[in-house]
Formats: sequence, structure tokens, C-alpha cells
Amino acid sequence: MFSNMYYERLIIDITSIKNYKSNMVLQNLANSFDMSKVILILENSDEGVKPNFISGLISLGIYNFTRNRDGLLYFLKNTNSYNDVAHLHHANFVTNDVKIEKTVKQKKIIGFVNVTEHAGASTLIYMLMKNIIRFEKVVGIELDKFDFKYFRHTEMVSSNLAELDQLINNKYADCNIVLIDLNNNQDCAICTDIVYLIEPSIIKMNKLTAKSKDFMTELKFKKVVLNKSNISPEAIHDFSEETGLVILANIKSLNDREENQSDIINLAEKLSLIEGGFPVKKKIFN
Repeated sequence: MFSNMYYERLIIDITSIKNYKSNMVLQNLANSFDMSKVILILENSDEGVKPNFISGLISLGIYNFTRNRDGLLYFLKNTNSYNDVAHLHHANFVTNDVKIEKTVKQKKIIGFVNVTEHAGASTLIYMLMKNIIRFEKVVGIELDKFDFKYFRHTEMVSSNLAELDQLINNKYADCNIVLIDLNNNQDCAICTDIVYLIEPSIIKMNKLTAKSKDFMTELKFKKVVLNKSNISPEAIHDFSEETGLVILANIKSLNDREENQSDIINLAEKLSLIEGGFPVKKKIFN
């Protein structure tokens, strides 16, 4: 139920999970959620914080765990990275007869789908990439088309669905973030998240309604972003009520030659691609 909802933080008492000490159960937990948004409350006992158990959490990409109030308050505003918990990690440990031989850093694979025609997935990926690449290893991949070559960006490539898995896990295995223009491949199982783009102009919305009267039902509880939007921030609530959609972000028409644009930064934060915004020059006087 929660994996289909949008939230800033999800607090889980680990003792509420049946067989929570099983590596299979924890692996399923890690695969079902964006663990950078999950705060795991551990059992407040020596049994619940054994080194092997903690190391197992870290190997699954689970870094936000605590067993006290101060830790909980910290994680409501902050997120751990592997570097914050590396001193607690011991490779090649054994738990429940399952051996884990290496640390797995959770890779974010975000797919983008144009719901309305030409909603701008390619350019949006380009804008996200040229900002994120300064801080994280990132690659952009388009499926079944060759538009990315016109951006002349070395880390934007074309592929097809059959070769996608190998491309991500071999050639770009060191990339923490993968942004994919899915085009017509909306059911891409490799994606950890999918963003649905809508250009909310009258003509595009009327075309969409004529094409699919059920689009609002299909997109309910999905991550919907208004792109190339002229809707004012104040009108987003009305648009959301009218369509029944939860709007993750509202991105106005942008100059794709500029960087550090607030709409792009806001979207990157909401997708957990960055934390706390991009560095900016400090002013002497505020």
C-alpha cells in the first residue's frame, strides 16, 4: 500500500514486520521502498543491534536506522549515505545462512513517460543531468529513439529494452543515478521509480482526454509532473482537484542553457536525486 504513495519520510518499527530478522524479508523491504526516505526504528535491545544484523542492513542499502528519539528527530531532516555508516559495515558476514559478499549501494533508476504528446521528457532529463552530474555519477538513456545525440552530451545514450539491463549493470555500473526516457516502454520493470509528464495546455489536455478517458484513473497515486507548464503555483490545487491527480512538481517552460533553476532543483530533491539543494554562492548581506 505504502509503496504506491508519495511521502517525504516513512517511519517503520522493525518489530512490526513479521520475521524481520530474515534476510529475505529485509531484501524485500529494501526492494519495495526508496530506503533514503525510510527511517527504520530498531529493537531497543542488544539482540536488535548485533553487529551482523546492522551490517546486513547496510549491505541492503538501508542506512537510516536508529533506536532512540534523538536519532528519529535527526532522520526527519537528514539522510545517511553509505559513508555515514561504513564504520559499522563488515563484508562477508553470514545471517540466516545467507552470505552477502559485498555492499550494494542502492541505484536510482528513474523512468520518464510523456503522457501528453511531446511533454518534454528528453529535455527534462538533459536539464536534470547537467545539474546532477556535478555531484553524482549519472547517465541518461533513451529507448528506441535517437534524439539524445542532438544534446551532444557524452553521458546521454540511446538503447533498446533488450539491451537496457546489460547497459545499466555493466557499462554504467558505477552510475548511482540512471534517467531513462521510456518513450513507449511504460512497463519497464528495471525502474525504481517512474515519472509521468503532462503538459497542461488546453489543446494537449483535450487531445489526451479524447485519446484516453481513463488516464486520470490510470495515473492516480502515480508521480505526476506538470512540464512546460504555464499554470501558476496557486492554480495547482484546482488542477489537482479537477483531475484527481497528485502533482509532484510544476515545471514552467525553461531556458535549457541555464543551470541551477529552482524548478529543476525542486524536482531533483523530490525524487531524492540530491539532498538540500545545490550549493550556491554565499552573499555578504542577506
